[in-house]
Amino acid sequence: MERERNVEIRRENNPVKARDVQGGPGYVAPRADIYHTPDAFVLVLDMPGANKEAIHVTLDQGSLVVDAALPSRNPGDATLLYNEITGAGYHRAFNLGEGVDHDHVDARFEQGVLTLKLYKREDQKPREITIS
Repeated sequence: MERERNVEIRRENNPVKARDVQGGPGYVAPRADIYHTPDAFVLVLDMPGANKEAIHVTLDQGSLVVDAALPSRNPGDATLLYNEITGAGYHRAFNLGEGVDHDHVDARFEQGVLTLKLYKREDQKPREITIS
């Protein structure tokens, strides 16, 4: 069963819509924080257990999708007796607003935390008006 929850964040008329979706059986949506700066939107996703090499971030037609497969924790010769740690990986999708520059995105992964910096289009950034 697929679960969907829509959240819309508005700051200075620049919406970022987030949609968390389970990617299928065994996938979980990583928890996320979204920040707004004068130059960018910053997404911070908790992805414990993920490896940098297994994380895939795609940006296509206004959607940002984060996927990561988790490595198996079960040694090949062991039999699992009890299981509370679930999840084959992570999946999260975000619908981006008009204000994001799709060609200017930075990604960093440190200690189980993925940070994505989505820069604003120049015409969406606040600017000071000179008074003559």
